[in-house]
Amino acid sequence: MASASGESEPKDLYKDQAKLFADFIENSFSWTYIEGPILDRCLTGLPLNTLRIVDAGCGSGRSIDLLLTRGASPGNILGVDSSAELLEIARTKHPEVKFEHQDLTEISLPEGSFDLIICSLVLNHVDNDALEILLKKFHSWLIDGGMLVYVTGHPVRMVRADLSSYFSRKLTIVDTPWGTKTTYFQRPLADYFNRTVAAGFDILYMDEGEIPEEGKSDPDGYARYSVSPARLGIRAIKRQHIEYPQ
Repeated sequence: MASASGESEPKDLYKDQAKLFADFIENSFSWTYIEGPILDRCLTGLPLNTLRIVDAGCGSGRSIDLLLTRGASPGNILGVDSSAELLEIARTKHPEVKFEHQDLTEISLPEGSFDLIICSLVLNHVDNDALEILLKKFHSWLIDGGMLVYVTGHPVRMVRADLSSYFSRKLTIVDTPWGTKTTYFQRPLADYFNRTVAAGFDILYMDEGEIPEEGKSDPDGYARYSVSPARLGIRAIKRQHIEYPQ
């Protein structure tokens, strides 16, 4: 995928760091107190045991762990990721789940074949052109009335020390908590909202991942993540197509 500035963005952001990443995220502060609870709240009320689900950017299968714990059928889940190393970890954990090794912007899936798409910490890595492509693909894969749930880096998080960069809309290289580097695309909150709506979704719920009191039991993690909103969660429904009489 190319950035807005024309720079080449690596297809596999986790090449040679998959094990470090997977080991870190499994019990990380952000998953335990922010991302996991956001996903949980965004999935509230959905009959997961009956839904056909795509985990777009499934990585090592952390979100699939949550889906299965909440009653989703492994045979109804498709995990897609561009990292062969992360997919190998996911396949080992979940042999009954189907996985595809493919870039999300390039994969083709049957239109109207899924009830739910989840996408966790993927959209903050892509520029606005790729974001538009992905949202349109998600829309086409869902049935009418199907749900899209995504969690992304909060737009305030990466610019908390310099809010003048809030509207910069640029790809940057950032340090990761597990000791490597990755890409991050800065965009304002309005870009997520407006592009999601423009792709044919109605936004039903937003979650900014307020940390619960229990998070204070990990003072270092709490100090790291409580200084600004760290994640943004969105639950959106595919707008139904209505045929009007001629």
